[in-house]
Amino acid sequence: MNWAESSVQGVREFVSVNGVLHSYAVIGWLLFLMSPYLVDSFGKVGMVFYLGCAIPWLLLLPRIRNTWKNQPSINLYWLAFCVYLWATTLWYEHASVDEVLRGLRYLLFVLCFLSLSMYLLERYVWLTSKAVKLLICVTALHAIYSLAHLDELLTALGRMQGAGAIWNELVAGNAYAVAAIAAVHYLVLGANHPHHLRTVEKVVFAGLFLCLAIAVYFTGSRSSSLFALVVILLMLYVHVAVKRRLQYRIAVTLTAGFAIFWISLFAPEYFSVLYERGLSFRPDIWRFVIEETAPYWLFGQGYHSGADIPIHNDSVLVGHAHSLYLSVYRFSGVIGVGALVLLLFLTFARKINSSKPWKQDVTLWIFLFSLLACVVNGQFPIDRPGWIWLVFWVPLALMLAQPQQKYLPGGS
Repeated sequence: MNWAESSVQGVREFVSVNGVLHSYAVIGWLLFLMSPYLVDSFGKVGMVFYLGCAIPWLLLLPRIRNTWKNQPSINLYWLAFCVYLWATTLWYEHASVDEVLRGLRYLLFVLCFLSLSMYLLERYVWLTSKAVKLLICVTALHAIYSLAHLDELLTALGRMQGAGAIWNELVAGNAYAVAAIAAVHYLVLGANHPHHLRTVEKVVFAGLFLCLAIAVYFTGSRSSSLFALVVILLMLYVHVAVKRRLQYRIAVTLTAGFAIFWISLFAPEYFSVLYERGLSFRPDIWRFVIEETAPYWLFGQGYHSGADIPIHNDSVLVGHAHSLYLSVYRFSGVIGVGALVLLLFLTFARKINSSKPWKQDVTLWIFLFSLLACVVNGQFPIDRPGWIWLVFWVPLALMLAQPQQKYLPGGS
């Protein structure tokens, strides 16, 4: 059975009476992915998670459990890593029963989402592509809405927040950048393989990318802009024929040089703004985290939700380390951050060595951006559905799934 036939068989079962439960699970899962762009708070995103993911996960749990024995080792390693992150709650010196139970609830949220995603994405070979394209469209519409209400959403620093639940300009910048990268991926794929995209689809994706790129610019998120540009340039580079890569590097270098020269002459204020903002307040935060965690460097301090960080001579408190990696180090030590780096390496190695050409896999490019963005953004990953899921758990779930070449029958 070829891929097309297996996809048709999967769609038939999806809409059949016997596939009602799976239909509910897929629709609920897709609604959860879209929910941050459709509702006005992450509290409501959590409600969508309960209805769209948690309930079908419980109903499908016997079937999901039966697939665990066939899961690749890397997925089980991620499971163990998540459990370890939660376990850090136990050795915080002022740990309470409420804190431990809250952490356990957040752990179940993450494991529910990951296991349900693996089950659905591997069962339906068409789901990953459809989910990513749907996210591009919904995120772009959200960006257009935010731009249309620019006056209302501008902060005191002149940066655009996202509408609704995406209220933070950094979160909005990351979300729009992820969708922009995915749009470029499909445009590149359509250019190299014309049968993959019709002309109207190319026009639509180009328009959506333009809207998303403009939205990223107005959020003022330099990290989102920089990392998205790096990923897009790398994506284009690997798709260029080997004999043309020297010309590509020369063209990129000359374009960057010309842009810097033009800005220096006609818009030097952009450089002054970059110099003045620097890394914002991050060096102070990172210095505090490193110094505070030094006595607990091996296992970390143990997770505690009230771990605010003082900056500006203790006059301001921030809620997290503004780096996923430093946050993991802070609470779980060198063991935790070392395990995270190793797992990320193994995850990329598995993707690159898989049967599907990795250049054509949109999930790889999305996850690469997420890892770069998490260098200067991100909180402790074991958390209720929120903005850390947008830049870590959702891309990771898409990255880990390996849809079968043949549709898996039965169990409907």
